This record gives sequence, C-alpha cells and structure tokens, in this order.
Amino acid sequence: MDFYLSVEGQRALTRAGKIPARRGIKSPSDDIDRLLDSGNLHVIRTEGEYSRYMKLYYEVLGTR
Repeated sequence: MDFYLSVEGQRALTRAGKIPARRGIKSPSDDIDRLLDSGNLHVIRTEGEYSRYMKLYYEVLGTR
C-alpha cells in the first residue's frame, strides 16, 4: 500500500493509464490535470442503496 501512495507508485500507476491520487503527479490527460487544478471537481457520494444507483447507471448507459 505504501508503494501505491508514494511518488514512484503514483507515477507507475500513471504510466499504466490510471489517474494519480497524489497532487503533483501529472495524469495521462491534460484535460484531467486542468480539471483537478481548477478546483471544480466535486466527489459525489451515494446515499442509501448503492445497487439502486448502479441499476440506474446501467439503464442510462445501456450496458449489462
């Protein structure tokens, strides 16, 4: 776990195409970096039954 949170670990995850969770590590996408730097990113947490939201997600996207 320590490795994944370290600078080296975050860079390795970025090279694998993942979005880094650590500030100061450039992501694979300039758009993502601009969004993270803008401060306009808001985490939405589901309240209540998770499966309800997943069902809606799959219905809207037409998957599963």
